[in-house]
Amino acid sequence: MPPVVEHFTALDGALCVGSHPHAPEHFTALARDAGVQAVVSLQSDEDLASRGLSWNLVWQLWTRVGVAATRVPISDFDPVDLARRLDGGVAAVAAHVDAGRRVFIHCNAGLNRSPSVAIAFVALHRGVPLDLATTWVMERHRAMPYQDVLVRWARDRGLPLRAPEPGAR
Repeated sequence: MPPVVEHFTALDGALCVGSHPHAPEHFTALARDAGVQAVVSLQSDEDLASRGLSWNLVWQLWTRVGVAATRVPISDFDPVDLARRLDGGVAAVAAHVDAGRRVFIHCNAGLNRSPSVAIAFVALHRGVPLDLATTWVMERHRAMPYQDVLVRWARDRGLPLRAPEPGAR
């Protein structure tokens, strides 16, 4: 785990989640030390501007260290925007995983948006009931996912919300 990026967690060999890199050496450390091969940034234009950054600059920093970069901007603290863009975030993660890349999903703090996208990816693409996908991510990474958004999203797609009770038929 790169010590320069706060709140970074390798969930497994394919998925990482956390806060945004904010110095050039963070991009290098994530690629070199954490084995990140792709990134899905959920930072909005407002997120980037508040840090004096632009997506063009961030994309160039990722490209320079050989990391494929995708951005699905989702407004911070906005469950409605997350609900609207969750499918795009999940699809971006899936495209990188399907290409055999280790993916780092990040937002600003790595607490809400990026764990929510990771949970949705696990539920949809790994066939894990939503409650177990949530538990799996939260046992590994301190998070406050938007559970109400995830429940509505899973229901709309006919995904199981809960694992069957042991012994249930």
